[in-house]
This record gives sequence, structure tokens and C-alpha cells, in this order.
Amino acid sequence: MYLLDTNHCSRLILRDANLILRLSEIPDRNVATCAIVAGELINMVEQSQQRSQNIIIIQNFLDASIFTRSIQRLLRYMES
Repeated sequence: MYLLDTNHCSRLILRDANLILRLSEIPDRNVATCAIVAGELINMVEQSQQRSQNIIIIQNFLDASIFTRSIQRLLRYMES
């Protein structure tokens, strides 16, 4: 089981090719994140200079993420 922390999620949001490749090799059921990470991402947005833009990015990430969906849906989001 892999638990993605805030750093992993931030790297995914920034489209880190190495992390995306690594995650594409892991079966869906073996990757997860948690509500604490979602809260930390939202807190980062609240502290940012570009809140209105960043909240959209985080919302889209969380909507597509394994927090609510499978890793495959997240990877499809990262490819778009």
C-alpha cells in the first residue's frame, strides 16, 4: 500500500513525470491518500498569492484524485 502525502500530491499537481510514471506501474488498490492531505492542500491555497487560480487547480485535482477515485482516473487527469 502506498499512501501519497502532501509532497506527492503537490508533485502530481506540478505534473512530475517521474512520479506519474512510477504511479502508472502500481495497481489501483495499492495507492491512497487521506483527508488530512486534502486539508493541507487547501491550506496551501489559502496561504498563496493566487488563491482564486490555485483553488480551481486543487479542486480539479481532488475531484480526479484517488481520494475519491482510482489512480487510473488521476493518471488520465495528469495526461490532460
